Parts: sequence; C-alpha cells; structure tokens
Amino acid sequence: MTAGETSIARLGRPHAKVDVLDLVRLMGHGPTLDRLRATAIAYYEPMAVPAPLRTPEYAEAFGDDPVDHAALRDRDCVFYLHESAFHLRVGDDRVMAAQREALADAPWRVRLVLCEAGAHPCLLRPFEYLEFTDAPPVAYSGGRADVVAGHRDALAHLDRIALSDHGSRLWFAAGDLGTTRTIH
Repeated sequence: MTAGETSIARLGRPHAKVDVLDLVRLMGHGPTLDRLRATAIAYYEPMAVPAPLRTPEYAEAFGDDPVDHAALRDRDCVFYLHESAFHLRVGDDRVMAAQREALADAPWRVRLVLCEAGAHPCLLRPFEYLEFTDAPPVAYSGGRADVVAGHRDALAHLDRIALSDHGSRLWFAAGDLGTTRTIH
C-alpha cells in the first residue's frame, strides 16, 4: 500500500484512487476547491452568520473579507444558523438590522435553530458538508476534513429542530429577538 493509499484508507475510502483533490484535502487546502466542485453544500454556524451570507458591513465588523458568492451560484445550498448568532453583537444596530434583512431575502435556504430547541452535541461547532456527483461527500470543521457520518447525523438533527425556511425568514424580517419565538 502506498502512502497515498494509506491516507485515503484513513479517510474511510480504502478502495478509492488517490487523486489530486484528495491530496489537497490531506494537506489542509480542501474546502475552497471542494466548494467549486460541490453540487450541494450545507453549512451550520452556531455563533455567527455563515461567511457566505454575511453582508459586507457585517463581514467588516466581524473582521473578515466579504465572500465571493460565485462559487455558490449553481449549488443547492442550505444554511443552518443558531439564534445565538444574533445575541452576539457584530457592529452596531444598523449592521445587525441589515444582516437580518439580507438573511430574510437570501437566495438560498436559511434555517434558524432557536435557543429553545435545547442543547445537543451537534450544535457545538460549525461545519460544512459538501456533496458531489462524482465523489463521496466530505465534511469540514474548522477548515479541516472531518468524519462524514457524524455530520450527516448532525444535519438530520438540524433538519428536525430548525425552523422552516419560511419561518426563519419571518423571524429575520421581524427583527425583534423577543417577540418571534413562536414562529415555526
């Protein structure tokens, strides 16, 4: 077994061929290239608005550069974010209000997990889950490749507890954290 085959076996694909993208993932440069190849992407962010959904003002106040949405244009994307992201202030009231408005009008599905949904291990850390037509899915947490099965389970849990896309958009549009907890 070659060194590349050994590394692939550790990723859970013992019979897969080593290709350049696998090697790039193993070196820690995978998420950016994988987003360009993915047909479907799911994001979960517990403490901030996911980078692809940030307004330029929110990104600047957060200390980030705005994200180019070109990589997501023809992708089936769903973004899960936790209500906690709105209790942690980024910028001023104007920045937060504009960010909520942008989420209400986002071109992708956005699903909000309310605090009242309770605690669960899958809610603790952000991740991306990417699917491809020509390769097995891959998950990233903290920018590093991670075990896919756990993230698949986390997405199933998020799907059960998050508000619907429509309910989430109503919550964002309402803009008042205290009065919209009953929207589902």
